[in-house]
Amino acid sequence: MWEAQPIIFSGKPRLLGGAGSSRETGTLLTDLNVERVLFVTDAGVAEAGLHNPALESARDAGIHTELFQEVVESPTDLTVQACVEAARSFGADGLVAVGGGSSLDTAKATNFLLTSGGRIQDYWGKNKATQSMLPFLAIPTTTGTGSECQSFAIIQDSETHQKMACGDDRAFASMAILDPELCLSQPPGVRAATGIDALSHALESMVSRHANPFSQSLSREAFRLIAGSLREAMRFPADIDAHRRLQLGAALAGMAIEASMLGAAHAMANSLTAKHGVIHGRAIAVVLPVVLRHNASQPEVARAYRELATLARLCSTEASDEEALGHLLEYIDELRKIGKLPRTLADVGAEKLGARELASMASEQWTQGFNPVSISEPTFQGLFEAIE
Repeated sequence: MWEAQPIIFSGKPRLLGGAGSSRETGTLLTDLNVERVLFVTDAGVAEAGLHNPALESARDAGIHTELFQEVVESPTDLTVQACVEAARSFGADGLVAVGGGSSLDTAKATNFLLTSGGRIQDYWGKNKATQSMLPFLAIPTTTGTGSECQSFAIIQDSETHQKMACGDDRAFASMAILDPELCLSQPPGVRAATGIDALSHALESMVSRHANPFSQSLSREAFRLIAGSLREAMRFPADIDAHRRLQLGAALAGMAIEASMLGAAHAMANSLTAKHGVIHGRAIAVVLPVVLRHNASQPEVARAYRELATLARLCSTEASDEEALGHLLEYIDELRKIGKLPRTLADVGAEKLGARELASMASEQWTQGFNPVSISEPTFQGLFEAIE
């Protein structure tokens, strides 16, 4: 129960929002006394030039800069080590991550090793850092992961393929910059995948076993913003107001995760990613409906789903819990159609014959322990087999 947790809000990170806000990067770094900053991103973001407003702002402020653009999807310990070596070679005394969750997680993980040494495997868990970390700015260019508002870096072990959640109260960004201008050029597939991931964050954090009044207030507002803007953002990629609302909703959902954690949908999605290399948001699109149906067997959870559905005007206030769940599932299916997201295991190169192995992997994922309804390995197998 959440009452057993005396701390339900850490007060971090600070948020700066608004169109063009990434151009304040130089001022923020100066205020943090940073002189040499490593920008961390991926090749796609670098090619699109999305890092340029922040980079040029830093240079205009007289700050020395270096660019690391070797981040990959689902970064591994090898990605992190390469980033650490680049930072040390340059003599970085600050980090700026510009990109999706992979870039933000890589920068956070790099900060662990730059300041406390060792390997990223040493920080799997919570609060294992021994030193204060370098100033770090997080600038998301996608609208979904919420990593900019979390103290955890999700890094994959290159040998075991296990996803390691490395969190520490010192690892929060000094500032998260929400600039919707940077999100307008997202490829349609990225926008859809990260958007449905953000939606799942609001849904899972709302009913997590560690959910509390504060986290649920974030989950509610996150869901309202995301559900009220995701369709528009997918249909009208140039709609900056839709992206502004979606970006803020994703950030609030990230804060909700920090306070309450996730659930079985992420455990199942992580298994698909580890076993079949499925992009995280696309894996979420496949598994989310069956988890919602399963969790709604608990009346308290069904009422919470109804509350979110009515708040986002997906159904009327007179709808029953069952009717509200139906409207919520219809909405998710509509998002999958608009975003051309997968619906079945076959759509992502998996088979129901492999459900047993996927279930075994899901049952070992840390997020499953926070699911509101306990799920055993056989239950996970049944859920994978029930995906249609």
